Amino acid sequence: MSYFVEIVRKMDREIIESLKLLSGEIDIKKILFLILISSLYGVLHSAGPGHGKAVLSTYLLKIKLH
Repeated sequence: MSYFVEIVRKMDREIIESLKLLSGEIDIKKILFLILISSLYGVLHSAGPGHGKAVLSTYLLKIKLH
Protein backbone atom coordinates (compact mmCIF):
# COMPACT_ATOMS: atom_id res chain seq x y z
CA MET A 1 0.00 0.00 0.00
CA SER A 2 2.81 2.43 0.80
CA TYR A 3 4.27 1.89 -2.68
CA PHE A 4 0.93 2.90 -4.21
CA VAL A 5 0.77 6.03 -2.05
CA GLU A 6 4.32 6.98 -3.05
CA ILE A 7 3.43 6.69 -6.75
CA VAL A 8 0.41 8.96 -6.28
CA ARG A 9 2.49 11.49 -4.34
CA LYS A 10 5.17 11.49 -7.05
CA MET A 11 2.56 12.13 -9.71
CA ASP A 12 1.08 14.89 -7.57
CA ARG A 13 4.49 16.60 -7.49
CA GLU A 14 4.80 16.19 -11.28
CA ILE A 15 1.43 17.87 -11.81
CA ILE A 16 2.40 20.77 -9.54
CA GLU A 17 5.71 21.23 -11.38
CA SER A 18 3.94 21.06 -14.74
CA LEU A 19 1.49 23.74 -13.65
CA LYS A 20 4.38 25.96 -12.55
CA LEU A 21 6.03 25.54 -15.95
CA LEU A 22 2.78 26.14 -17.78
CA SER A 23 2.14 29.39 -15.93
CA GLY A 24 5.18 30.99 -17.61
CA GLU A 25 4.26 30.59 -21.23
CA ILE A 26 1.75 28.36 -22.96
CA ASP A 27 3.21 25.61 -25.10
CA ILE A 28 1.23 22.78 -26.71
CA LYS A 29 3.76 20.17 -25.52
CA LYS A 30 3.37 21.35 -21.92
CA ILE A 31 -0.41 21.26 -22.17
CA LEU A 32 -0.41 17.75 -23.66
CA PHE A 33 2.01 16.52 -20.99
CA LEU A 34 -0.20 18.00 -18.28
CA ILE A 35 -3.28 16.31 -19.74
CA LEU A 36 -1.46 12.98 -19.92
CA ILE A 37 -0.04 13.10 -16.39
CA SER A 38 -3.37 14.32 -14.99
CA SER A 39 -5.22 11.47 -16.67
CA LEU A 40 -2.79 8.91 -15.30
CA TYR A 41 -3.05 10.50 -11.87
CA GLY A 42 -6.84 10.26 -12.04
CA VAL A 43 -6.68 6.57 -12.88
CA LEU A 44 -4.28 5.84 -10.02
CA HIS A 45 -6.23 7.99 -7.60
CA SER A 46 -9.52 6.29 -8.40
CA ALA A 47 -7.88 2.89 -7.91
CA GLY A 48 -6.97 3.86 -4.35
CA PRO A 49 -8.74 2.88 -1.17
CA GLY A 50 -12.36 3.92 -0.80
CA HIS A 51 -13.22 4.57 -4.43
CA GLY A 52 -13.98 0.96 -5.27
CA LYS A 53 -16.39 0.73 -2.37
CA ALA A 54 -18.33 3.76 -3.57
CA VAL A 55 -18.56 2.44 -7.14
CA LEU A 56 -19.59 -1.04 -6.03
CA SER A 57 -22.22 0.21 -3.58
CA THR A 58 -23.68 2.54 -6.21
CA TYR A 59 -23.86 -0.33 -8.68
CA LEU A 60 -25.55 -2.60 -6.14
CA LEU A 61 -28.06 0.10 -5.19
CA LYS A 62 -28.88 0.63 -8.86
CA ILE A 63 -29.55 -3.09 -9.33
CA LYS A 64 -31.70 -3.25 -6.19
CA LEU A 65 -33.79 -0.23 -7.21
CA HIS A 66 -34.61 -1.66 -10.66
